[in-house]
Amino acid sequence: MEYKNRELNYIENIDESEKVANMLLFGEIGSERRQDMINGDEFAREMVFLSEIGFKTIKMHINSIGGNIIKGMSVINSMNIVRMNGVSIETHIIGIADSMAGMISAFGDRGKRTIANFGSGTVHEPLARTKEGKSITIKEMEDGPLKTEALNMLDSLVNLMVSSTGKSKTDVKKAMKEGKRLTSSEMKSFGMVDKVLRLSNESVDIQNKTAIELMAACSNIKVESKSKTMKEINKILNLSEDAAENSAVKAIMALQNKVKDQEGLLETETAKVTKLKGENEVLVNAATEVADATAEAYVDSLINAGKFEKEKREVLVNQAKENFDGFKTMTESLGVTFVDVTKEIKNGGTNSGDKLEELAKVYHGHHVAGTLANLEKESPVKFKKMEDAYLNSTTDFDLN
Repeated sequence: MEYKNRELNYIENIDESEKVANMLLFGEIGSERRQDMINGDEFAREMVFLSEIGFKTIKMHINSIGGNIIKGMSVINSMNIVRMNGVSIETHIIGIADSMAGMISAFGDRGKRTIANFGSGTVHEPLARTKEGKSITIKEMEDGPLKTEALNMLDSLVNLMVSSTGKSKTDVKKAMKEGKRLTSSEMKSFGMVDKVLRLSNESVDIQNKTAIELMAACSNIKVESKSKTMKEINKILNLSEDAAENSAVKAIMALQNKVKDQEGLLETETAKVTKLKGENEVLVNAATEVADATAEAYVDSLINAGKFEKEKREVLVNQAKENFDGFKTMTESLGVTFVDVTKEIKNGGTNSGDKLEELAKVYHGHHVAGTLANLEKESPVKFKKMEDAYLNSTTDFDLN
């Protein structure tokens, strides 16, 4: 899965709200990353990565035959590192935990180490492999650098198991020398786990089976689903009523990962919408500025043309901004100079006296400006005189 722009191979599910992550230690521990092998160094790095970005609980699910001691110790060292960052480490054996996998499971937090009732595990002394591929014990090794290194590793593993189980060095050395497979209850008695979980009525015959065969057999164990709740869960997950616990866990993890993917997509789309809203706001503001500037320029042109007094500019600008097209249509019908008309009428007519023809022209020419209505209220005598002059005039006024 991809998380925080990083590809993660051993983290199957993440709960950001609770700061909990699930990791799967399924397969042999080694230096490669393939379907049947876990790259111990990479597993360790992913665990540390989780602690660095604030996760507080790591649940490690284990079904492993163990493997390379050095790579296994890399995982154990990372468990120490994340603990220093305040991370709790739970270990849950849902199959087998052999060799280094057993050491890792025992190194989980006390009280938070569990094993399925059908699970098992082993601990043993370090083994070496000959050129022919045969495993040899420390006792079978010749004196030299290889044996010395193996004995040093043994001391480290014994100390690790003593601190994890609370057993004495003598008990631990004895168990590791025997290399006996321990049942789930024996694992608890030895202090490698704290609780045995009854997950199924089925059992696994641990006799005459290789570690790989046992690991495969455990992965196919079906969890008892007699409870109504478990049946409904399996139904929701489109699984059979007696589906194995591993199947249910993986199905739930897959669904949760899909939810995380969708949340990621939603976050991306939300960011895009926010960006578009911002761009749209900039365009709207720019358009508003242009429209306001246009309205102000138009009002100024009317004032410069003498159609309105300068003192009325603010009111006129507000009207033009509110409905520019309507304002423009209305003002374009004004064919005369408003200021001159007002002054001329208030002055009593024309500059050439009270000639009836002149008064009639004033009355006709300025009717659309609305000044006559004001004049009728302010100076009814003058209005009456102009109106009579207009009505009695013999001039053929142009009505256009």
